[in-house]
Amino acid sequence: MKVGDVIDGRFAIERELGSGGMGVVFVARDTSTGARAALKVMHGGARPGDDHTLRFLREAEVLSTLSHEAIVAYLGHGVTGAGAPWMAMELLDGDDLEARLSRGALGVDETLALTRRIAGALGAAHARGVVHRDLKPANVFLPAGSVLQAKLLDFGAARLVRARRMTQTGALVGTPHYMSPEQARGAPADASADVFALGVMVFECLTGRPPWLAEDLLPLLAKILVEPAPPLDGVAPPWLARLVSQMLDKDPSARPRDGGAVVAELDRAAGPTGIPSALPPPSRALGVREQQIVSVILAGGVSELGETVLPGDEARALRTKIAEATASFKVPVDVIGDDAVLAVVAGAGVPRDRAALAARLALRVREVVGATPIVVATGRAEVGERGGVPVGEVVDRAAALLASTPAESIRIDPLTRDLLEGRFGLGADEGGATLIGPPRASNARLRVAASTPFIGRERELRTLVDAMMQSAEEPSAIAMIVSAAAGVGKSRLLSEMLARVPEEVLVLHGRGDSVTAGSPHALLADALTRHFKLGGAHTAAEKAEALRSGVSVTLAPERAAVVSRLFGAALHLELQETARRDPTALGAELRAAFVEWLCAETARRPVVIVLDDAQWGDLPSLEAVDDAIRDLADAPLAAFAFARPEITTVFPDLWRERDVSEVRLSRLGRSASAKLARAILPDAAEETIDLVIRRSDGNALALEENVRALRGGAEGVPETVLGLVEARLATLPDDAKRLMRAASVFGEAFPIGGAAALVDAAVDAPIVRLGLDALRDKEILEAADPTDTSGEVRFRHPLVREAAYATLTSDDRRLGHRLAAEWLEAGGHRDGKVLGEHWLSADEPARAADWLEIGAAQALAAHDFGAAHRLASRAVDLGATGAKRGRAHAWRAIASHWQGAHRDALTHAELATRDLDPGTHVFYLVCGEGVAASGRVGDADALRAWIERLEAAPTEAGADATRTIARCRAVLPMMQSGLHGMSLAQELLTEKTEDPRARAQVLEVAGVLALARGDWPEIARVLSRAVDCWAECGDDRNRCLAQVSVGWALAQAGDFDEAMRWLETGVALAERVHVTTTRTWADIPLAMVLAGRGRIDEALVLAERAVAALRRQGNRRQGAWSRVDLSSMYYTAERYAEAEGHARQALADAEGLPPVAIRSRAMLARSLTALGRAAEALPLAREAQAALTAFPNQGIPGELDVPMSLVESLEALGLTDEAAATAESARARVAQLRAYFTDEGWARFSALPHVAPVLATFARLQRPN
Repeated sequence: MKVGDVIDGRFAIERELGSGGMGVVFVARDTSTGARAALKVMHGGARPGDDHTLRFLREAEVLSTLSHEAIVAYLGHGVTGAGAPWMAMELLDGDDLEARLSRGALGVDETLALTRRIAGALGAAHARGVVHRDLKPANVFLPAGSVLQAKLLDFGAARLVRARRMTQTGALVGTPHYMSPEQARGAPADASADVFALGVMVFECLTGRPPWLAEDLLPLLAKILVEPAPPLDGVAPPWLARLVSQMLDKDPSARPRDGGAVVAELDRAAGPTGIPSALPPPSRALGVREQQIVSVILAGGVSELGETVLPGDEARALRTKIAEATASFKVPVDVIGDDAVLAVVAGAGVPRDRAALAARLALRVREVVGATPIVVATGRAEVGERGGVPVGEVVDRAAALLASTPAESIRIDPLTRDLLEGRFGLGADEGGATLIGPPRASNARLRVAASTPFIGRERELRTLVDAMMQSAEEPSAIAMIVSAAAGVGKSRLLSEMLARVPEEVLVLHGRGDSVTAGSPHALLADALTRHFKLGGAHTAAEKAEALRSGVSVTLAPERAAVVSRLFGAALHLELQETARRDPTALGAELRAAFVEWLCAETARRPVVIVLDDAQWGDLPSLEAVDDAIRDLADAPLAAFAFARPEITTVFPDLWRERDVSEVRLSRLGRSASAKLARAILPDAAEETIDLVIRRSDGNALALEENVRALRGGAEGVPETVLGLVEARLATLPDDAKRLMRAASVFGEAFPIGGAAALVDAAVDAPIVRLGLDALRDKEILEAADPTDTSGEVRFRHPLVREAAYATLTSDDRRLGHRLAAEWLEAGGHRDGKVLGEHWLSADEPARAADWLEIGAAQALAAHDFGAAHRLASRAVDLGATGAKRGRAHAWRAIASHWQGAHRDALTHAELATRDLDPGTHVFYLVCGEGVAASGRVGDADALRAWIERLEAAPTEAGADATRTIARCRAVLPMMQSGLHGMSLAQELLTEKTEDPRARAQVLEVAGVLALARGDWPEIARVLSRAVDCWAECGDDRNRCLAQVSVGWALAQAGDFDEAMRWLETGVALAERVHVTTTRTWADIPLAMVLAGRGRIDEALVLAERAVAALRRQGNRRQGAWSRVDLSSMYYTAERYAEAEGHARQALADAEGLPPVAIRSRAMLARSLTALGRAAEALPLAREAQAALTAFPNQGIPGELDVPMSLVESLEALGLTDEAAATAESARARVAQLRAYFTDEGWARFSALPHVAPVLATFARLQRPN
């Protein structure tokens, strides 16, 4: 066959269009009409009985009988002179639907147009008794890419067709993804099979994927047989979603009968303006579907599928045998193809019973199929109103196991093994666990006691109660941590302890929650809410008034107003913008207020603080309790933290500075477990008690749940805690289960109104009222605070909540978190971390990012720098944009600063300015961080850029004080980097501001100017005033830094007693607010004091530690200064080699830091001279002296080392005249310094170990007048 040949005297071949395994397609011209046609010619001649030949001839025959605008037009067919079959059709130009869908889903309107057209084509074929049997996107052509011109192709119905996205095929008619359940079973296909395939195609057009996906043929066919199609909620109009659901029904009789019936349904949906295509609003309630543990049995496999189109006698015989053998199980069993078997065990009952039924069924199937591999797998799947069981994950896992299972084995997965252990004969081989034999006999019928006695924790209870009573009687503050794994008995022990608390004792009870874990002050807020019974107040104003009234009982009115306002901030009662504008001020004030209130309460009565599930607590709350234990050491205050063992990882430093005791609960021993089991099950057989003990493994909750299952009538004992709880939950009414699932979205504790909103009901609606009653009766829920009728409820145990949450479908989980977030927002909830987590779980990353950025600001306010950094980083990672991203980077910069990560602070500050409007409050906060970080890392170029950015920016209303602060923070880095910040400093001293932060910064600028003069007493005076300003605005972080700075100045002046007082105060505050940078730097002045008091060895250890820490933090400027101080201390200790080494390193680190470089050279020169290398030292000394002369007023601590280094090296080299002249010049500077001191002060300064020898040398070289 070649170009120019004419077929049947009509079709002239013009060119080859393409070729494949079956034949060649040519473009031909129909000489009778002049139109072009597609001419298909088979390779070789016709081969009788050949599948390809039969398909080719069938297609030609079928097309010759069909005529429809949406079916490719038939033009003719026949056999060439060489005996090759040929067929001519209309020539189409465009693309097929498969190629179009590879670029994305269609819209609703396009899908409707395509559905009507293809359904019409099928209807025309069905009317003539023709069933396509292989409808799929590849067989739908779109001329010119238009769905309005779609054409149905390929009526050959191939027997062996390669599945799209598949590697295996079976001997089944059709393409697997589009195959109906009856086709999957190998049954004959009629028009309803085409309707099913059309439903699959419509689903794919709307969503971009088929309803069922799998990597292999067998699990795909299994899903088609048993899984309902995923819902089209939010993707299609409700009427269309219902139609597609009908088309995809497992029962052929429930589908539209043929293509014409589908067209009729589309016509029925059409109104006066056409078919409605608008999407419904998003759902406002959780659905009725839930996740349940199911078991899947698979036998046979892809390789065992037969090679015939329809089952032969053997296949039909197998189906009959399987049906007869498994009829008594009342479980649907399917035979796929010829001999692959599928069954799914779902429904009521406990997971253990369903797994046992699946095991029995697998053993029965073995009797029928003989040596065929069989697998039983167990996992979670959705069940509910749509029928069927989505077994996707479980059946995929079963198919994977089946591929490696020997023919003689019944393989079981780990969960199935756990559920069957003790009841069936089990074995194992290299591939895993196997099922060997039938279930073991069990005839125990047991009764359960009505209550659970307290057994096995008597010793721990005595320890807790004795400690509590001792605290009240002595009195003294104590702290205890009670830790144990989930379910071991912490909650019961706490309940027993609280039952023994005397009535006059105040109990503050806060509980952590996995949802609020890490949210600033969440634990404290929970305790305050319970104590002041705030749950009943519906508005922020009502809650604020309840707080004020409650606090007024023990505090004077003016203090009650302040304290209650701060407590309200912990509950997020104030406007969010307040926290945003000053994210650093709240934490310290709130802790101080909490301690003040507790001080008043403990003066009246003993106080017990209980923090339950503290592993889900938050650092600010725990620090507040830590402050109370420290500051109220002699008060009747007992603090108990009940937590899981991971608390030591989450909060490794919890109360580490206190004399904390820890009680670790181990699992119940066998004796205690036996007593407990026997007390509850007095009539049980000994073997049953043994089984309960073994299954519970010392876990009190597991043991209790075993008993509950038995009391409910279940045979045997459930084996896993979640399985145990789910067994109980499954017995609840459907409405109660739905409400419980809704409640689990909020966490361990939840507002009734919130749970009601998630089921779209009023709080007093029957589904809520009766559901809560049922859940309380079943001991699923309990009041969050038995004395509070506010409407907050909590799950009896976190594991109960986890089990309830696990039953949420993936769709309901997303919807539930979205509705929860909306409800919380509408109710004024402002916990950024909680709301961010809800929006993230709702797959709304943009809204999650917004709230996580707010949460980062709240964490900063609570001094939780790690949490602030994490939350802000997540906001950025989730795609925060514009100003929100800018603020997130700003919070990361501030957090990095206080964590001592100065290079990171600089990076984040730079990123922040890209999104922040110049002149705004946060912009100037960032500029302040930028100039400070640039100075710390010694990056002069970056510092210049930041100063230019700062000075060029406009100032928005309300940002004046922040701009002043940022400019003040630039002064010291400028002067230390040689950028001459004197004029800026002088300008700032004239600033008039009422803002205490700005006043504090201006005072610190005054301190910098005093440093430039060397006026140490003045530095201490102005910085002590700055301390007062920081205290006024509640900024503990900057207050402790200023306190340490005062101590440093006093140490430089030689006033060691006063220096130690300031340093100890500053260090204590720094530790309290976790400011590691200040704590690190404080070691240098502390070392100075030790050296000044003659404790040089201790001083060296402390200074070495500080230098190493500053290097880790990337604080190059402070690190270089500290290393110079360390060199000076080694010099004083006459360890000149070490002094030289540190001076050299300081000089290397001082690039871009002229004042540090000057003193580094001086100390290096002095060290070298002391080592007998004066000739090497002299050039360094001259360079240092020249730099000091050229750049006066640099602010160089220890500046007298500079002229001293020159004097020492000159004398050592015999240049005594020049040495005397240098000393004379230095004495003038000494006179200037003397003027800054009182007589007493000068006596202390001149006696310093690094000053006295210098002054003595200068005096010795003084020339007579």
